[in-house]
Amino acid sequence: DRIVGRAKLQVSPQDLKNVISRPIYNYLQHKFPEENFLPKFDLHHYRYPAKDKPEGIVFFFHDQSKHCGKYAHVAEYFADRGLEVFGFDLPGHGKSTGKLRGYFGTFKEVEQISKLFIEMVMTKFGYQDLPKFGAGICTGCVTILSLAMNNPNLFNGISLTNPILQNDGSVPINHRLVRFLGKYMPTLPALSVDFPSLQPFHDPLLLEGWLRAGLFIELDNYSYYFKNNMAKLKTPVFIAYGGNDIIVQPSSTKEFIDKIEIEDKFSICYDECNHDIYADAEF
Repeated sequence: DRIVGRAKLQVSPQDLKNVISRPIYNYLQHKFPEENFLPKFDLHHYRYPAKDKPEGIVFFFHDQSKHCGKYAHVAEYFADRGLEVFGFDLPGHGKSTGKLRGYFGTFKEVEQISKLFIEMVMTKFGYQDLPKFGAGICTGCVTILSLAMNNPNLFNGISLTNPILQNDGSVPINHRLVRFLGKYMPTLPALSVDFPSLQPFHDPLLLEGWLRAGLFIELDNYSYYFKNNMAKLKTPVFIAYGGNDIIVQPSSTKEFIDKIEIEDKFSICYDECNHDIYADAEF
């Protein structure tokens, strides 16, 4: 997947060739064994039980325009290694309802929903004494990092994949215009998104169309917050990113990694991978 406007302005033919040439994994072969097990939680949610007695819990956060079910194969990988996985579809995404498809509101609202979900899961399954981890991709990393910074004891560790955590100036929209639209008309279409037919299968839950103006002001505000508050991060962090990512510039990710002050951090760049590392068949 790619942002059309950005691809036209900043992605060279060779970059696009690198994206297209990567083998795509058919993640539709995998399903979460359990769904909607919390009667009082309104959003569509998932559980992948650990193969044996769980040794830890992973809460997974999906990307903008995607859905949690897209990462069932990742959850299965964790489950086979003793980690139980939980996640939910954002409002307006996947199988969750919402006032507008593809629009989840604000990251603060998502953070509040996420805390409620985590509390409900821990209460239902009695996993309070098990280590808890947050994992996600791209915009899902915004929620994870914000949760970790504002709740230092919530996670024992976090895993961020191709995180869009700082504004690298690559979105081809007039910055002042976006700030105005995002503040006063957050649901107004601002940037067209295209899902080209690169994968040999069809996922009906992936969203096409437009990204809303509110998303960009949210990303801008959180980028500023992360930049000036990294000292709040006390949770061990692992970051994985693709060297051919055309959505989040690798140089931007490297710069963000350098700003992390804690010593317990580790990062790895998969040079040949693009934005969606989890959909790369070789990865």
